[in-house]
Amino acid sequence: MNLDRILKRLPLSILAVMDLLHCITKAPRLLILTELLSVVSILAQQLVDISPKKGMVFPTSLFFIVLANSGERKSTVDKYLMKAIYEFAKNMYEAYKREYEEFKIGAELWEIKKNAIITALRKMSAQGSTEFSELDEKFKDHMRSKPMEPQSKRMLINDVSTAALKKMLIGHEVSLALMSDEAGSIFNGDLLKDSALFCSLWSNQPLIIDRVNNASSKIEGARLTMSLMIQPELFNAFNERNGETMRSSGFFSRVFFCQPESEIGKRYEYGLVTQHNMMPLDDFYATVHRLLALGEERVTRGDKRDVLTLSPDAEWLWLEKYNQIEAAMAKGQWLEEYTEFGSKFMEQATRLAAVLHVISHAQKIEPVVEKETMKTAIQLTELYFEHAMNLFKSSASFTLPDRRGAEVLLKWLYDNFNGMPIKKSTIRRCGPYSLRNQKGLAEAINILLAEEHIICFKKKQSISVILSYRKHPFLSNGLENPMVFKDISGPYGEPYYGSNISRFYSGRGGISLQNNTAVPSIEDLIDPDELGKQFVF
Repeated sequence: MNLDRILKRLPLSILAVMDLLHCITKAPRLLILTELLSVVSILAQQLVDISPKKGMVFPTSLFFIVLANSGERKSTVDKYLMKAIYEFAKNMYEAYKREYEEFKIGAELWEIKKNAIITALRKMSAQGSTEFSELDEKFKDHMRSKPMEPQSKRMLINDVSTAALKKMLIGHEVSLALMSDEAGSIFNGDLLKDSALFCSLWSNQPLIIDRVNNASSKIEGARLTMSLMIQPELFNAFNERNGETMRSSGFFSRVFFCQPESEIGKRYEYGLVTQHNMMPLDDFYATVHRLLALGEERVTRGDKRDVLTLSPDAEWLWLEKYNQIEAAMAKGQWLEEYTEFGSKFMEQATRLAAVLHVISHAQKIEPVVEKETMKTAIQLTELYFEHAMNLFKSSASFTLPDRRGAEVLLKWLYDNFNGMPIKKSTIRRCGPYSLRNQKGLAEAINILLAEEHIICFKKKQSISVILSYRKHPFLSNGLENPMVFKDISGPYGEPYYGSNISRFYSGRGGISLQNNTAVPSIEDLIDPDELGKQFVF
């Protein structure tokens, strides 16, 4: 999945912030984007949930783990993007300290009055009096008026024990963020070992916390965003010790992983940033402050979170993608070794769509998420999914060992495709040198078919390749992808699905191509906009 093409789909306000920070910090764009999304997740989780279809509601909290070496400007990016959150959190904590001081004074007075009533009751009892009714009621009323300790208004945590985290989460709809730009100590500690806690928080499952003194507390409605940046070798050490447990418990499948390509050695300075063009970042800070304040107001009023829904087109796209992923997890398919990640794919994409929607409509959060936002979220999820698969790649997977060949082929096709199908033999003869062997090219084609980047046709023994209009509506020259076909039995032959059934075709309408004796009609499998406006059946 090409990051640059996804970035073009993001809201202009987000792109402006990313471009500015890239110019200032020279950090990898994916690192900047990931930290930015984690910030927006903190805003969104307090305001909205999202329902992709009837009877299904998801929180909008996101978990991120970013693998980046020392010197990739992780701390610098964090400092810029988290600035408004740090300021808001500081103000919240100052307000909490004032409330706590008032509480201590009130609690002291309450205790004095309690002792006075008890003293009066004892005195009357010593005198042999039996008329306690007035003091009894006074004592009961007083006990009911005991001051409540104010709930901690802490937003951010970066190094905390499991017990302390649970204590922070107890209360009314607590919203926290576990953020660290150097998370080595967190991965080396015990916090993440309680994967069940994080899985329950991500899934909005209530938790009962039992105490030694038989008292119990409940965590319900809490939200937690997580963004941990760590050096790859430290994460690899953690994965060797705990990876099997983290995967089997479902924790890793709830995380967006990314390992951005390093910018070190290419970070030239041109002195282009001035105070004048810091406006995108200033506007972002103002938006963060306003949305955080809205979230606090909602909690204070006791209002429920708004529930976003999908437009009919977005819901159709959601269902279509859900079926594709489900088919890809079948035995022998490309996600067979990654079913735990596949099972969470659509929920991850849905949460991401909500986060993008919130920042896109920050002035007034509309209740409906449109198709284009859902499409962008799906593509971003695919990008993070790809990083996770490469990180946890299995020797049994047929796609991952040849991922580099697929990237090489896709770049070559994007640079050379002019709207007319390219024969496989032409690619072998004129394409990238590394793909001029039959096996390597076939496997690269299988992967690109599975990832919906290309569509293929076969006539006799000749295979032709075209770029999918869905993924590549515009060519490298900036013109629209102009695929022109007069009918499905035209000069380029019948649809070809690769030697491994692609996730794109096997997911359509629940069709099982492996069990079909006849090849399905392309008209049944592809909607008209799949091949472009000029496609004619």
